[in-house]
Amino acid sequence: MPLMRGLSLPQLKKLSALFKSAEFAAGSVLIEDNEKADSLYLIAGGVARVDKRLETHRDYRDLAFLGPGEFFGEMALAGHKARTARVVAQEPVEVLILAGRDLRAWLKAERGAAGVFLMGMAQVLSERVKRTSEQLMLFYDLSTVFAQKTSSPKELFARVSRHLLAHLGEGWSLAAGLYNVYNDEMDAVAVLGPRSPALEQKLPQKVESIQTKWLDETTYCAAVPSPQDSIKACLLVCRPDAGDAAGCVQVARLIGGVARLLGAAMEKAQQEQEEQLRDRLKAQANEPLL
Repeated sequence: MPLMRGLSLPQLKKLSALFKSAEFAAGSVLIEDNEKADSLYLIAGGVARVDKRLETHRDYRDLAFLGPGEFFGEMALAGHKARTARVVAQEPVEVLILAGRDLRAWLKAERGAAGVFLMGMAQVLSERVKRTSEQLMLFYDLSTVFAQKTSSPKELFARVSRHLLAHLGEGWSLAAGLYNVYNDEMDAVAVLGPRSPALEQKLPQKVESIQTKWLDETTYCAAVPSPQDSIKACLLVCRPDAGDAAGCVQVARLIGGVARLLGAAMEKAQQEQEEQLRDRLKAQANEPLL
């Protein structure tokens, strides 16, 4: 557990005695947004979802997914009197709860351990900020791709696939399939990465077989939704290792977000392509016969 790394066994025993265990069923709210509290939560098992309701929307937007060994509630300890987000059990979750007053008393008594504990917390929070920044950069990068002119949805799909793989990093693989109405099959428009040959074999051959789910421990398939249902496509990504439960949920959330943006952009590209074709046909029809 990163938060406890570096503490001595006696220090760990004193700290662990302060925790209280609690279990939450899937869908249960662990902490509510704007709730006044100052307890720190450590996840012992399961996955929790951090989300936030925007002022202009009634529904919530996912911010992060946390798994075993990760913590939340630290903002209250830093002086915030109210929670800044909601945390919900994505699946059955077991947590260890540490009251703010008990933690402050322990930090004061164990001066040698305080620095180690707070440094561990800072490292975890730094990693979260880095992960969020990388995702923001990906969506900014994709926004520039969507703004560029393309000759077809296929070209746009291939271009986005290359940008996505570059963001995912070393060891990842990707395969992108686009339905071809002329042969009633899925065409591979992008096959990238070290495991791409095997990944290409997993591309659905028929539209009806496309499902958004984990195909195995390392491979995730996401259908590309289309507002008018005119685009039939899917993205397959393969991670270098199986990873943890929260990491798998995080990957699914990221790829799903990219797929939703891609579906709308591809449909727009298709409409523009059809309009250009109609304009050419109209121009040819109006040409004088020799």
